[in-house]
Amino acid sequence: FIVEEFVPSKTIYVDNKPYDPTMRVAFVLFNHNGVMQINFLDAYWKLPAQALNERGSITQRHKSHIESGKQCSAPVDTHDFEIVKEQLSLLLPQIYLKILSQYGNEVKK
Repeated sequence: FIVEEFVPSKTIYVDNKPYDPTMRVAFVLFNHNGVMQINFLDAYWKLPAQALNERGSITQRHKSHIESGKQCSAPVDTHDFEIVKEQLSLLLPQIYLKILSQYGNEVKK
């Protein structure tokens, strides 16, 4: 069986309804001539099937879901995206270096 922790996200409003979305961030992390670089492309909020104030299960109100004919995403506020980029800029290089170290590659920070 799988054990997961429930951690709510930032509540956002879409069409005046509160949602607990999941942020998706697209980025490219690469090694160019021994120098690690991160290019952040974009981010968006993936919405659950139901708003927080609508009837539905915890899954329907908190797990992101794509449904035909319904708005399933929302833009991320510029300020929020900057905070996430800052946090990921600290974490991603550590993960990347660990992956590369398993393959014997040398990278400069």
